[in-house]
Amino acid sequence: MIARRRFITLGALRATLLAFALFVSAASAWAQQAQGNDLVVLINARNPTRRINRAQVRAMYLGQTSFWHGVVPVRLFAPSGSTAAGRAVFSGVLSMSAAEFAQHWQTRQLAGQGVAPPTFSNAQEVAQQIARAPGGIAVTVASDAWGVEGPNVRVIPLD
Repeated sequence: MIARRRFITLGALRATLLAFALFVSAASAWAQQAQGNDLVVLINARNPTRRINRAQVRAMYLGQTSFWHGVVPVRLFAPSGSTAAGRAVFSGVLSMSAAEFAQHWQTRQLAGQGVAPPTFSNAQEVAQQIARAPGGIAVTVASDAWGVEGPNVRVIPLD
């Protein structure tokens, strides 16, 4: 009887260790994907876009592209320049500082060519806004986007 209890205990231990190993493996895969502050794009789930590149995102953030697929108006959300996402987006995608971006939009607003996008400081906050905006888009670092994908928000990689 003792040997059987020991066998059951070892079996339960093996199952627990296997489940833990699978969890660590999945977490490791996510960490490798997010390594180096890889950027991802948060969009409204109703948007059919599956891939987007830096040039397309840059055009949207600079106001050069105003519509998704020529139909739905783009609703931008810009990361705060003081966050890791903001630093990565402004330097890696827009090739400008947060102050230059603000100046760009101030010039466009004074010329009647659009309104500056609201800023966000975390992905959870902006995901709620994107869920309500059919043309919503925000760029953030992959590590911040963990858990924001849901029925109304989709996370796609930035090519």
